[in-house]
Amino acid sequence: TEEVSEIVKIANKYKIPMVPRGGGADLVGGAATQGGILIDLTRMNKLLEINTDDYYIVVECGITWGDLVSQLHP
Repeated sequence: TEEVSEIVKIANKYKIPMVPRGGGADLVGGAATQGGILIDLTRMNKLLEINTDDYYIVVECGITWGDLVSQLHP
């Protein structure tokens, strides 16, 4: 998270376009423009919280549907 934050700060300072890439299951996506930065977030792939009372989960942005399902139904 700290590394990503530093990249974002530098890119903002120099007005460099950025496109994040998480688990790759987006219905829409962006392509890095020439001279832009593609930020690979696939290592941010953890299931952080399961709340069965309020029916929600908290995950990091790089988790895939397959990994999520495997962790929810081992």
